[in-house]
Amino acid sequence: KITVKFAMMDDEFNDFEGRVGEGNFASAPQNTLEEPISETILRDLRQVGSKLKIVLVPRGDQEGVLKKLKEWDLWGPLLVCLLLSIMLSWTAPTNQGALVFASVFVVVW
Repeated sequence: KITVKFAMMDDEFNDFEGRVGEGNFASAPQNTLEEPISETILRDLRQVGSKLKIVLVPRGDQEGVLKKLKEWDLWGPLLVCLLLSIMLSWTAPTNQGALVFASVFVVVW
């Protein structure tokens, strides 16, 4: 059992207790240390793809969509930001491609 104390702005301490391994991670396997890297990457890419699909085309019941969106990560937004930066840098003049990529990436991310 782990107890963690967090100092708040007004010097109050809040205790949070829990057991390691407790949590609601139903979509991830329990032991991924012995899993091959290729399976891990493919599983993560499928999850990012399914979340992007839900964001771009929200079909189905509203509660299911909201439940899926609460399981967030930062891979989807990073991929969208990189894709936008790359596409805009390709359409920029040759000598400004790197500047457009960097500025779009910094502003969006």
